[in-house]
Amino acid sequence: MVTDAVCEEALAVLAGRRLCDLFNEPGQVRHRELVGSFADVALCVQEGDYQGDYFMLVRSARGWGFVSIGYGSCSGCDAVTAAAEEPSFDGLETLRDALRRDVQWQPTAADLAAWLRARDWSTEWNADRIDGEEKFLTNALALLDAEPSEAGLP
Repeated sequence: MVTDAVCEEALAVLAGRRLCDLFNEPGQVRHRELVGSFADVALCVQEGDYQGDYFMLVRSARGWGFVSIGYGSCSGCDAVTAAAEEPSFDGLETLRDALRRDVQWQPTAADLAAWLRARDWSTEWNADRIDGEEKFLTNALALLDAEPSEAGLP
């Protein structure tokens, strides 16, 4: 049986893991991989072309979470690209920690589904790119509603 203490210990090990242990060079790290270094990415919808947003549904020992990440076409307008161009992993580590803090965590799939349904998305979505946001929300709710009512990863 997985206890809270075991989950906390596993989370501490993952939280302490450095990106250089996962990738050979900073340039290999992109948005999904960066988030995937601290949580399982259950759903990722990209909206946009040379600039836009990633909408991700993630899962970890903390529960279920939602995070959106804006991106651009060059290191001047994309934080992940800029950090990945550095010769060390330091910038990516800092960015990963910030993204981890930005995740809206809920203890269960049902709790995150309720949070997603109650949120006023009109303040966040770009009217020019509403199809991707609606696609994310529809798929995320279907995935969350199908989950058994248990918290986080086993």
